[in-house]
Amino acid sequence: MITPSSDVSPVVAVIDLGSNSIKALVATRHEGGIRPLFAATRETRVGAGMAHTPVCLHADAMAAAAQSVKELVNEVMPFQPDKLLIVGTSAVREAVNKKDFARMIQSVTGHPLVILSGEEEAQGIAQGVVTDPFLLGLPAFSAFDLGGGSLECIRVEQGQIIQAISLPLGAVRLTEKWVEDKTAPLTLEAQAHITQEVQSVLEASGFPLIPGPMVGTSGAFTISRSILAYRLGRPFMEIQPTLGVPYLKALFREVSNMGTDQRLCIPKLPTSRVDIFPTALLTVLAIAERLEVDTVFHSQRNLRFGLACGLLA
Repeated sequence: MITPSSDVSPVVAVIDLGSNSIKALVATRHEGGIRPLFAATRETRVGAGMAHTPVCLHADAMAAAAQSVKELVNEVMPFQPDKLLIVGTSAVREAVNKKDFARMIQSVTGHPLVILSGEEEAQGIAQGVVTDPFLLGLPAFSAFDLGGGSLECIRVEQGQIIQAISLPLGAVRLTEKWVEDKTAPLTLEAQAHITQEVQSVLEASGFPLIPGPMVGTSGAFTISRSILAYRLGRPFMEIQPTLGVPYLKALFREVSNMGTDQRLCIPKLPTSRVDIFPTALLTVLAIAERLEVDTVFHSQRNLRFGLACGLLA
């Protein structure tokens, strides 16, 4: 974390209230791009029950999420942001009681909750991904942000966003739909159902599944990279932001054959993700197979970065 300063450049803060976690970013302009000043995450899942129709946020989940947002607002305020944006994504926008939740966030934090449409979420992630300097050497790539409730798919060619869409393929949603016992190893039947749904929804979406570079921007990729760094005995930022598909397959075999009690013993796998991590990895592998890649680039430039860029502009 960088200590707050009196820099004259504008400072903005974004709090992303996702289906599976809540994340904050404070950023400013830097040499034509964006420089993060502070980042934090609360592993608070508001999206439980997403496989049910209609989606209704649970009272205790809303209260926990509102408390986490309040804590993050308090953490970003020392940076004296010129603008503060709190957004809700998949679980919130689908919930029949989203207006009640928005009123709760307003009451607890003093700031409104902006509920993004699927298209707005995808475009925000796309704007974040294209700021990643590590990807500048790629003439074209497809990026994927796998959340709890949705999967955002972005196609970039020559630095331009060609397409950005949101699909109902989140890891929480798929786990709730197809995994009967979330504490047990992932059955072959559940694996087949999840893979089939991911592939069929992708095919029907019209998103251009062009073989070539694949970029991942969400928690599944961060966790996989964190586990790899730990096992190599190296700091997270000192390993290349790439993940080999053979490694991801081996990691999936490992965690899918475990119950949640065993997954809890894996260093760098957050307790709040042990139930959905096999599903998340399986979704990533289904996409990688379709794109015919053996390596996935990991970018940390996601929705928060895209929204921060918009605020700074």
